[in-house]
Amino acid sequence: MDWEFAEGISKLINLSLVNTNGAYLSEEIQYSVLPLTRSFAKKKWEESTSKDVLLRSFINYFKKFILANSKNFNLLINDLENIRFVVGWLKVNEIQDHLLIIRALYSFYRDYGFWNEAIQNYNFALSIPPTNGDMNLHMAKARCEVVSLYLRKGSLAELDAAEKHLNEAIKVFTEAQDDEGLCASIGRKARILQKRKDYPNALKQGLKALKIAQTHNFVTRIADLEHEIGDSYLHLESYEEAEKHYQASLVLYEKQNNTIRIIGRYNDLGKVSSKLGDYQKARHLFERTISLAQEHKKMDTLCRAHIGLAEVLVALQETDLAKDHAQQAKEIAIQLEAQDELESANQILEAAQK
Repeated sequence: MDWEFAEGISKLINLSLVNTNGAYLSEEIQYSVLPLTRSFAKKKWEESTSKDVLLRSFINYFKKFILANSKNFNLLINDLENIRFVVGWLKVNEIQDHLLIIRALYSFYRDYGFWNEAIQNYNFALSIPPTNGDMNLHMAKARCEVVSLYLRKGSLAELDAAEKHLNEAIKVFTEAQDDEGLCASIGRKARILQKRKDYPNALKQGLKALKIAQTHNFVTRIADLEHEIGDSYLHLESYEEAEKHYQASLVLYEKQNNTIRIIGRYNDLGKVSSKLGDYQKARHLFERTISLAQEHKKMDTLCRAHIGLAEVLVALQETDLAKDHAQQAKEIAIQLEAQDELESANQILEAAQK
């Protein structure tokens, strides 16, 4: 109890690690904490008079860890239990830092499919009145992020909540003359209109946001909007236009070396190729998407790519393989609580069965 926190943890680890390696020496060494050491540490912790100091040290350590590794999903997933503890503690004790940390975790929450968890955290943070103008702007950006999470879920019942957040964000960005924030929020407005199947107005809003992005050379935002505009053209059955915008988005993401976004564009180009009847090209693109999405644990794109490939395989009359991919998509959709994808997977399974 009297050691410095970091040194104490180091000593405890050295005392408690036992080799739990399997019979084969070639296996990677694994370790487990001895139950007696756990019990001893718990007892000492409960008796500690400096528990609050140590707990704050732990919280501060993990806040720095999250901020430094917000894009390193493999590290974050390994510490998920600790991260959830820290987020819960901040929610009760340090509200502003709670918003800071969940915003840092946004991409992780989004790409791993922790949408409900993230939405609950965001909605709590956004229910607290902002204390100043900077905080108001900070919260407006958070509103755009939670809208993206709602859109990932694809639940029509929650679109009203998403739109309310978005209207608040647009108001703040307009008053603050924040062109980048305004551009992002208008782009999400296009996404909501797509979900409502109002594709002409979705295209109009997407082009409006793209004009702002091009005026100010918001390169990443341009890449995102090219993708969104491509989606609107896809639904309007202007497949060549859709392909042109998806390809433009892919080129920009390749220049940025943004692997996660590149995976999504392969999937989009696969959808266009399928609509144009080039099933072999579509198959290749979907298979490439699945491989990369599995590698990078991009679960929502993985789900959509399985659906896209299943549809192509149905067209190619490879029914058994199509059912296999549709079933995999269904399992992921259930895990993600993604209603649109679940419905699509079930439709393919029913069609393949017939």
